[in-house]
Amino acid sequence: MPIFHEFGLTPDTPEELAEIRRGQVSFESFSGGDWQQEHGPYPQSKYNVPPDISWSSFYPELLRRKEYFDTLRNRGWCLWWWELARAFGLPMPQVLQANQMQYTTCAGFAAAAAWMRKVIYQMLTAPVIWELINPMPMWAITKGYNISGGQSMAGVKLGAARYGNYAVTDPGIGEYPGTVDRDIYEKAAPLAQDRQLCSCMMPNTLEALRLCLDALEVVAIGNQTACRTARLDGNGILIGVISGTWRHAQVYDAIRYVCGVPYFHWSNEWGGIYKGSKENDPEIGCWHTADQAQQMLEGASCWTTVYAEAKSNLVIGSTPFTAPFVGYPDYILYTHS
Repeated sequence: MPIFHEFGLTPDTPEELAEIRRGQVSFESFSGGDWQQEHGPYPQSKYNVPPDISWSSFYPELLRRKEYFDTLRNRGWCLWWWELARAFGLPMPQVLQANQMQYTTCAGFAAAAAWMRKVIYQMLTAPVIWELINPMPMWAITKGYNISGGQSMAGVKLGAARYGNYAVTDPGIGEYPGTVDRDIYEKAAPLAQDRQLCSCMMPNTLEALRLCLDALEVVAIGNQTACRTARLDGNGILIGVISGTWRHAQVYDAIRYVCGVPYFHWSNEWGGIYKGSKENDPEIGCWHTADQAQQMLEGASCWTTVYAEAKSNLVIGSTPFTAPFVGYPDYILYTHS
């Protein structure tokens, strides 16, 4: 079974629509992850996407996805989520919004960022709709509505799979932080469950991180190594300054190569504090060298996206969908490296 649907398919049945929406990934070949086995079965999504899979079963799929996207990179495509978002005409102030403020919601922000950026990547190959997520509801639900203290990466991984993600347009939700209210959340729960996230625990190795980013996955990471500022390196790339410690959650969400040397894009949720980029990069993050990424991964808890359920702009019997820019790669043919 191919990874991605043949562009131009018109779904005639709900089953065909579900197959297109999940990108024709053969999920039946995946086995449940150890973490799922420990916590018991989750409710399956309505598109039969398992919410947790093992690294060993996902690894071959990652290699296939990397091979596919490498063909686009070799044609000059810039496959960074913020550049794709601009090309897709998404509302950039919302796309670049990430500020946890005084709350300890960093893990919730990491899970929300993973869903939102994975959806942008899925827009390359499927007719899905991006939405701005309020991280507070899912995060608060996983904590029993006690918003004091943080949450583990495993906790939000489970929450993103079981409860889904709450969009700011869902009734009563609104912009972050919003009102923490059980009744409001329960009423919006069916909508949130349409934004479930399938994920996979990732080994905290540089090789695993590189493969996931090459395959256009988003990696959520909880660690103790801090990166609070950034500077320009000799290649004119804004890289982080690794210094000190914290207990914090973030995401790795893009990769680039300069003369074959990888840089790993990393995003935080403290607003636009990483200033100085000469390439119009998001100020909510910066790039890390391989050595820096290795430092960030030491002792970290990591999981990677597999599939993000999202609303579709394709309906049964509709006009065949053509992925944006397929056949028109020159539109984003301006890779910086």
